[in-house]
This record gives sequence, C-alpha cells and structure tokens, in this order.
Amino acid sequence: KPPLGVAGPSGFVNLPPLLPLLSERTLANPQGVFLLEDGRQLLMWIGRSAPPAFLVDVFGRPSLDGEDPNSLTIAPATHSVAAATVHNVLNALRSERPGQLSSLRIVRQGSPEELLVMRCMVEDRSVQMMAYDEFLLHCHRSVMAKVA
Repeated sequence: KPPLGVAGPSGFVNLPPLLPLLSERTLANPQGVFLLEDGRQLLMWIGRSAPPAFLVDVFGRPSLDGEDPNSLTIAPATHSVAAATVHNVLNALRSERPGQLSSLRIVRQGSPEELLVMRCMVEDRSVQMMAYDEFLLHCHRSVMAKVA
C-alpha cells in the first residue's frame, strides 16, 4: 500500500481512513486535524492545539491564532511532504466530484464556523434525534412490522 496521499500502481491516491462522524471521537481532540467532505464542500477542522510542526509544514506558520480562516491557504506542494500530501488528498477528492468541491474551508475549533462541521456529525446522538444506527434499526423494525 502506498503512503498516504501517494498514488499506487492503479493510479488511485491512498486516502486517509474514514472515521465515524462522532464529535466525541473527532472534535473533542484539540490536537486533531480532520478533513470533512460532505459532497458539496471540503472542510478542514483544526483543533486549538494542533501540532505546530504540522501547521508549519501545511500552512507555513507555527500557529493560526489571530489568523482569518478565510485567508488561510495550504502551502505549495513543494513546501513540504505534508503540504504535498494534503494537496494530493484534496485533488483526489475533487477528481471524484468534479466541479463540486472547488474550495477548501478552514474551520478552527471553537469558531462560529465550527457549526458547519457539527451539523455533519450524523452519528452523534442527541435528546431530540436518534443516532444514525438507531435510525436505521428503527426503519428496519418498521419495515419488518409491516411485512409481518
């Protein structure tokens, strides 16, 4: 298997593993950096304590504090291996949905834009709504009750 962000013999780029859309597993990690693609847009969620080395490699600065997320861009692919990996992953995702995932939106932990990411956490359970697996089980039971 080729390294993350590198194309294998088949020509397909090795993408990061998919994670459950649970905020307790992703958004609760202040050192995390997660890429979310919802079919319409690409969001990169960056935790408050994201590793400075990653930030330098990908954004060219050790901290994003005080930066306007709308003005942030990924460093050129020639800047570092990490920047090249991010570019390769983004390009691979965009090639799967031509014309739909044109821009990348940077979302910092605790920012108002974090709601864009939170709404995608469909596997979270809330008082007002079932978790995704509970919803599927509910649908299955409803169908089985009608068939029986």
